[in-house]
Amino acid sequence: MKLWINFEKKHINKLKEGWTKGDDFEGQLVFEEEQDTTNCRLEFKDNIVTLHFNNGFIEMSRKTFGGLFQ
Repeated sequence: MKLWINFEKKHINKLKEGWTKGDDFEGQLVFEEEQDTTNCRLEFKDNIVTLHFNNGFIEMSRKTFGGLFQ
């Protein structure tokens, strides 16, 4: 599964390894990292869905999460 995230410049600078040149647009950088299934899980609480992965997480509304699968 591929997950697209727009990183802020300060976060890009912290992640030193794993970047490659993307091919969708000029100047695109792609960060790839292996994810084990032990540290990856979805959490549903109220109207928020949290995707936990490799010591990080992404939060979104249930509506946004559902829109990922259309």
